[in-house]
Amino acid sequence: MPDLEAYRSAGLIPGLAPRNHDASRDHVRAFNEAGAITGEQDSWKPDHWTQHFVEGLTHKNLSSLGIQLEGSIVCEVGVGTAYVPCRLYELGFKFQEFIGIDISEASVRDAKVTLSEKGINAQVFHSDGLGNIPESHRYKMNNVIACVPQVCLPNDVDISQGSNFGNYYIPDGSSLWDDQGLGLISRVIKQTPDHASVTLNLAGRPGVETLMNVFSDAGRTPSIIHHKIISQAQDTRLDFFVEQEKKGLMSCVFYADPYGKNKLTAVRAEQVQAEGAVIYHDLLVIAAPSLKNGC
Repeated sequence: MPDLEAYRSAGLIPGLAPRNHDASRDHVRAFNEAGAITGEQDSWKPDHWTQHFVEGLTHKNLSSLGIQLEGSIVCEVGVGTAYVPCRLYELGFKFQEFIGIDISEASVRDAKVTLSEKGINAQVFHSDGLGNIPESHRYKMNNVIACVPQVCLPNDVDISQGSNFGNYYIPDGSSLWDDQGLGLISRVIKQTPDHASVTLNLAGRPGVETLMNVFSDAGRTPSIIHHKIISQAQDTRLDFFVEQEKKGLMSCVFYADPYGKNKLTAVRAEQVQAEGAVIYHDLLVIAAPSLKNGC
């Protein structure tokens, strides 16, 4: 199964150089120097995932696919604190309209307040996906963005407690991709209207080819827009990956180092983490343009 280096070497990651030159790191540095990602003007600081997503959504590789967020109607599945739309707005991306969706009622309430305070023309819905919002809103959206969980909820975890809404999802039995923890991702892609693009922030733990295949399964043509390696979140358990790997349903990719030189299986990653060491994984922004002309 091809790994990220194979995609990079084959030129399938637009604008990214071979691993000995970390172009994504240069991009982050450029953002920092411009004060676009860090600085005193930040009202609150994002985690690694959120910061990476903003970097990908503002990367030139996205516009090279014909995906334009500026002046469009953008829908975010899993809007959370509304950091992403607010940061994009601060960076000059003035949406025609923003549509937020979240399964957490508290997040919906908070996002509405934050978006209103920022002066963003927005509507926020309490929903577990695109399938349950008014058809009129699905019809008019141009771009769908999302950073949603990629781990099925363990039996002994309460989804409503703490950060669990952001770490896990409840499979509904409708997708074979649940075996890879990608059932919710698959639903987001398949529920995206044909006339809209879809851009997702995804952990590379199931393997890059698997992630690309989720898009292809929905008839989409994906491209890797942005990439970095981050540490595995301590509050997301690995037993799902270990169990699926032992069943032969996944070939997981973790690393023992922040440079991606020493690969680990999920089984070994769990052991290393239990010994007190930090483990890492790929984080990618993957985008697919609309299935019809225009985004």
